[in-house]
Amino acid sequence: MDTVSLGSHRLVHLDLKGAPPKIAYLEQLFPALREWGATGLLLEWEDTFPYTRELLSVGSNGPSSSSGAYSGEEARQLLQLAGDSGLAVVPLVQTFGHLEFVLKHDEWRVLREVEAYPSSMCPSHPRALPLVMSLIKQIVEFHPDIQYLHIGADEVWHMGLCPTCVRRTQSNKHGRCQLFLEHVLAVAQFVQDTYPTLRVIMWDDMLRGIDTSVLLEYNFGRYIELMVWHYQPAEAFQLLPAMGIMTCDVRGLSAELWDKYSNVFTSMWAATAFKGSTGSCQLLPVIQHHVSNHEQWLLVLGQEAGKFQHFRGVALTGWSRYDHYAIMCELLPVSIPSLVMCLKVWLNGSFNYNLHLNTAKSLGYSDTPLLLNPYPSLVYYLDHAATEVGLETLTAGQRLLANALVVLSSTAEDGEIEVRISVGPQPVAQLLSFPGWKVMIGVEWFANYKVKYRSIVESDQVETWLNPWQIQNSFTNPMQIESIVPAFTDLLFEMSSLENYLRIHMEELLYSATIDEWFGTQLEPLKIRLRQLKKDAESQVLLGARARGYSNTGI
Repeated sequence: MDTVSLGSHRLVHLDLKGAPPKIAYLEQLFPALREWGATGLLLEWEDTFPYTRELLSVGSNGPSSSSGAYSGEEARQLLQLAGDSGLAVVPLVQTFGHLEFVLKHDEWRVLREVEAYPSSMCPSHPRALPLVMSLIKQIVEFHPDIQYLHIGADEVWHMGLCPTCVRRTQSNKHGRCQLFLEHVLAVAQFVQDTYPTLRVIMWDDMLRGIDTSVLLEYNFGRYIELMVWHYQPAEAFQLLPAMGIMTCDVRGLSAELWDKYSNVFTSMWAATAFKGSTGSCQLLPVIQHHVSNHEQWLLVLGQEAGKFQHFRGVALTGWSRYDHYAIMCELLPVSIPSLVMCLKVWLNGSFNYNLHLNTAKSLGYSDTPLLLNPYPSLVYYLDHAATEVGLETLTAGQRLLANALVVLSSTAEDGEIEVRISVGPQPVAQLLSFPGWKVMIGVEWFANYKVKYRSIVESDQVETWLNPWQIQNSFTNPMQIESIVPAFTDLLFEMSSLENYLRIHMEELLYSATIDEWFGTQLEPLKIRLRQLKKDAESQVLLGARARGYSNTGI
């Protein structure tokens, strides 16, 4: 287990396609990452990389770039900061699926496998491989000291569907999987031929349903190191049979799968998640989920890693968007406690009460607890903590605690944990000690605000007496809606304060394009709804309870 947790790489994934941090923030963060136990970065630039020449339009230098990052000088600063902090860099460039940042542009649209969908590239198009080669060349030339290159190749949702690919599928030996294997192999061979010292990494999911004999036939293990990803907690980390190639099965990793991979590949990586895997619009990471994911990975690797000649290490993924067009999920500064907790669990080999307490203290938590689950309405098993905190005597029904928060008791001794039942807003810390903590405080405030917002806007009072049909027909009772107008006013006032706080502290860490998007997708919809409700309520009060259909044009 020490070989798995200590004697290997621990890469922190930076998914820069959503909320790319300012260089000033990374200057604070990178040394802290090294101190917390990270050894490197898995750097997924996407459209924040300053591509040039024929790729000018797809990167941060392009005329339609909306990320605000990174200029060539900023990108070089980022790499310098990583090097100064002792963090190795592994760049990740997508080469098959998840190519929206390229295929959304008119000049590359012809490379789509399905004309309407920008995610997957057609491997049969004569411009496909040259495009990938250009992407790789510019990335590698910008990263002169790298040892590894990650070529993505996960979740190719559409394949074998265009007329040319259909004909190839019908005439080849292995069907659609052959399209995938031939394209990825061509990419890997190009890297090896052009950059002989580079090792190529790819995601594993598209290989889960391909027979061992086929992978051996293509000699995949000669060119590629496999990164096996799974982001679910222990209770969902079942060992299930692998599915067919086009299902992109992500549910479980079967024992047979490990045997297959170890017969084909001499080296493997694991990929966990510290954020970006529990909901496409999640605000706060569910640390309990991510800790459980890391614990389960350690158990699985203890059994399976020895089948490979080399276990290279782990990438702790932190997804910022579910795809290029999705809104942002958890911001990086908000997710630092989850990341640090997961790194400490990985280094320790398991989670326990003292690790939770010490990690929380190191991040500045004292009077306010570091919550393992910030969403009290979610349901999570507490099995992973049971033996540490005396919960092993609970029945199965008691373990499944709806609306439960597991927090450290301020007077706890000998590993006691206080279970607090709550459905209201959660405590927000006042002073912490990690880079970006003020933004996290603001997002926690917003999460609490949303609880209050929903308790009013989705209340029975609004649904029963301020329904859109009632407003449209001017059929309302002022006695029932007068009292809710001050609540709308208070919410709007708090929204203004929250917005001011967040803008001040986000501007220190994030580019304006990120801030504008986050405000536009998170705050603005609530503000619009509140303003309309307040306006409607005040207008209906002025009507004074009329017969249905009364016209208020004179008011």
